[in-house]
Amino acid sequence: MKAGTEAFSTFLAINPQVAMSLNVRSTLFFTSTYSKGLSWYRQQMACKTKEQTTIEKAPQYFPNALAPQRIYKMNKHIKLILLVRNPIDRAVSHYLQVKNSHPEQVKGKSFEDIVFTRSGAVDPNNKYIYLSKYSLILKRWLKYFKLSQILILNGDEFKEHQINVLAKAESFLGIKHYITEDKFILDKEKGFYCLNVEGSPACLGSGKGREHPALSKTHYHKLRAYFRPYNAELSRIARQKFDW
Repeated sequence: MKAGTEAFSTFLAINPQVAMSLNVRSTLFFTSTYSKGLSWYRQQMACKTKEQTTIEKAPQYFPNALAPQRIYKMNKHIKLILLVRNPIDRAVSHYLQVKNSHPEQVKGKSFEDIVFTRSGAVDPNNKYIYLSKYSLILKRWLKYFKLSQILILNGDEFKEHQINVLAKAESFLGIKHYITEDKFILDKEKGFYCLNVEGSPACLGSGKGREHPALSKTHYHKLRAYFRPYNAELSRIARQKFDW
């Protein structure tokens, strides 16, 4: 969540070998609607041809304790894609989304007010902090799935090099490389790319590219120090460098 999932899935969906509905919310099947049964879940998926791969965008599944086992029970050979980004930026972005959509949940408090205790320490149980401890959550998935089944992508790299990251996903899914540079156009005002649809940019919602409030140096360094061991562990597990 808040690591570029919507932009990534929107861009990936233009590949004709991908069957993915972007007009409806995630089914939340493996978290909230599991009792409806697998037949119901299958009916929610986008129709596909024999040449297509069906994909569901559902960042809510990643931190859920029940999702890995339930997905494994459905298909132990499934392929999973996980986007991560600088954990501090992810946490701030998550806070801003909640502040914008459900202001009553933050009660007028700043990000720092919420994620730091009165003593000035990082609150390890805060939801914005917890969801940025990627390695801690990922280990739960690795109890069921092989690392080779999980493509871990750097959302910060995706923001700068969409084509390269999307090409990794296409290779991972075993589909043809379709997404090329001419299919994007830069939104100079927000600093991210939009789809180039018939010569006109098709951009994501106004909430994307929202400016983040500046953190004090003290708070930023405390957060960097707090996340450092989790970032190092993620690098070891994923066998790739995440230099945050």
